[in-house]
Amino acid sequence: MQNRFFLGFKKRGVLIVGVSVLVSLMSIWFSPAANAHLLLPPYHKTVIIVRHAEKVDPSPLNDDLVPLSSDGFARAETLREVMANSGVSAIYVTQKLRTRQTAQPLATLRGIVPIQVNTGNESNLIKKVRASTSKVILIVAHSDTVSVIVAGLGGGVVTVGNEFDNLFVLTLTSPLNNSKARLIKATYGAPR
Repeated sequence: MQNRFFLGFKKRGVLIVGVSVLVSLMSIWFSPAANAHLLLPPYHKTVIIVRHAEKVDPSPLNDDLVPLSSDGFARAETLREVMANSGVSAIYVTQKLRTRQTAQPLATLRGIVPIQVNTGNESNLIKKVRASTSKVILIVAHSDTVSVIVAGLGGGVVTVGNEFDNLFVLTLTSPLNNSKARLIKATYGAPR
């Protein structure tokens, strides 16, 4: 009889421990902090990244003040035409005049004031883009920062080279920093 009691107690003890573990796991599973990603609305963002259009080269001006060339202004107009119906609602540029001039035709058309994030601060730009409420974003960057931004947003490795006509379209499906994005590489305007 005592053995049966012990066996029953052990079984109940295992059962009690099992229920405790299950309740603990459920409280973790259903806690808002552990499952914030399940409570958030679907995340979907399109980020278009281009290098600034052709600049005056050579130029005696400070690098921040080098303007677009006539070819560059033509490419900026082409970017406006290509992106006119894209739904862009935020534009990021750098402190350099050529990025602002590249974005200006589209910004004027869409009534957007571009947001300036200085070069060398790409990690801050990536955080701003991920946190932005805008669903379609244009970033006008530089030959040495486009690849950093694409990789930082989860698009993998891209090569920019000396071309001005590359257009990278990233589709972000998660706000998490280490998430992968879908990448499409296209071109716009005259090859260069």
